[in-house]
Amino acid sequence: MANGTSATSQAVAHSDAEVVPKAERRRFTAEYKQRILAEADQCHARGQVGALLRREGLYASHLDKWRQHRDRAIHQALTPQKRGRKVDRQANELDRCDRKTSGCKRVYGKLRRSSTSKKSLRRSLERSRVRRRATRGADGGHRHAQAWAGGLGCL
Repeated sequence: MANGTSATSQAVAHSDAEVVPKAERRRFTAEYKQRILAEADQCHARGQVGALLRREGLYASHLDKWRQHRDRAIHQALTPQKRGRKVDRQANELDRCDRKTSGCKRVYGKLRRSSTSKKSLRRSLERSRVRRRATRGADGGHRHAQAWAGGLGCL
């Protein structure tokens, strides 16, 4: 360092600062939430809910969330549940993907076989094909005057 002090001595000098512990999130039990919601539901006079929240150290958003969770739980409890074996969605998705890929492979194989058979058929026909050109004869009808074999003209 420029002034002759080391980095460790400067760090020691600044280590006297107060270390604030990291805040820990509060956790509320289900019984506590039910008790507070019951008390809040009993508050009818103006300011009673605010006094309850101040006394317990809570926010209005806590009550809102807890009421939403309570309503959702009640709705879910009263909704008829599907009977029978539970479905594993991940396994169903994998099965669906496997079926889809096997179908694609099957179609690809058919297309590949058909294209190779068409290519081989075309090649064999080009080798031995005899094309005929139709020309008009003197009587106006069509006559095969010239034949083409293997791509070479036979005049």
